[in-house]
Amino acid sequence: LSLIMYGYMHNLCGIIASQHHPTSISHMLSRAQPLGGLAAHYLASHRYNVSKVNIIIHTYRCVVKNNKEFTMKLVWHGMAVDEVNFLLELIDM
Repeated sequence: LSLIMYGYMHNLCGIIASQHHPTSISHMLSRAQPLGGLAAHYLASHRYNVSKVNIIIHTYRCVVKNNKEFTMKLVWHGMAVDEVNFLLELIDM
């Protein structure tokens, strides 16, 4: 086990594991790109998995009519309100 912490893996409820080895985030950067560069980088660097990014993208594209609805849908999936609001700031940039 390496003493170096490369990142934390997240699901929508928070941290689920520590990552002690380097891995590429390029696949996740590509997958999350529909949300914009900054949001994609945030989700990739926090090691969100593909299924959770798909939930976020689907919610943003297909489900919501406004930011409050987006926030409430992702909170229902377990994401913290402040984190969703920060993600919205990144998406809107």
